[in-house]
Amino acid sequence: MSQLSEPLFLSPKETLMIEHSTEIIQLLIWFLILIGGAFMSVLLWIGKVIKDAIASELSEIKAEIQLTNNTLKNIEKDLRGDLANLDRRVTKLETRCDAEHRFGEKR
Repeated sequence: MSQLSEPLFLSPKETLMIEHSTEIIQLLIWFLILIGGAFMSVLLWIGKVIKDAIASELSEIKAEIQLTNNTLKNIEKDLRGDLANLDRRVTKLETRCDAEHRFGEKR
């Protein structure tokens, strides 16, 4: 019980070691904060580079999709025109066949 009631006295050397230890711990904490900040900066920079690369690829893909849509519209326009021509030709042919069967006309 006497050990607990006696005050704790440190030698000057031990006191100096404790002071230096706390300073070293503070420096290590600041160093870790600095390293963490640098690491976060690098991660943010990498994220920006990746985001810019993805945005660039997306704009290229959008341009290619627009070209494909324009090509498909032109193909559709041509097909509709060709279909209309075929429809006219079939109508003329049907009319001739109908006239031949009804009236026996020949050209």
